[in-house]
Amino acid sequence: MDDIDIEELTKKTGNFKRFYTFVNMLMSALQHKSESVFIDLLTYSDLELYRKRKLGKSAPSTNLPDPVAALNNKRYLILTYAVEFDRVHYPLPLNFVENPSPAMLQRTIRRLKQTLLETRTSSIDGPANKTLASMQAENASLRLRIQQLQDTREDNQDDLSSSVVHLKRQLQ
Repeated sequence: MDDIDIEELTKKTGNFKRFYTFVNMLMSALQHKSESVFIDLLTYSDLELYRKRKLGKSAPSTNLPDPVAALNNKRYLILTYAVEFDRVHYPLPLNFVENPSPAMLQRTIRRLKQTLLETRTSSIDGPANKTLASMQAENASLRLRIQQLQDTREDNQDDLSSSVVHLKRQLQ
């Protein structure tokens, strides 16, 4: 799936999210940073059972496997976004590989490492990092200005105190 597919998937749920927002939600769920987003891993039959319950159909009384579900080894990563009065499920289809070869696993690891490296590199030079650096510089500048104003105020208070003491002496 690419960014357009993800945005299309979110649109179908009725709760559209931009790709970048969706990725942030997914990362937040994976890192347990928020209670409003979480993930589940479901089989095709789990997903069908959930759909039937949602539509109000009674679940089958027997646990006999559905022939279509038995043939379909697809798995779904479900990103759930739960807020006060709403719950949205974003199903991401995963391909099931029963017995992956070592070469296939090594290719996957290399691909994931490359993607991780590219993501880290782009985030270092990305606009968010530049904005952060700009805000940090502005923050440091503002802190310095606050300190200068406080020092000036203290100097003015000292001068005022001296003037008051001097005026009191003159009045005596």
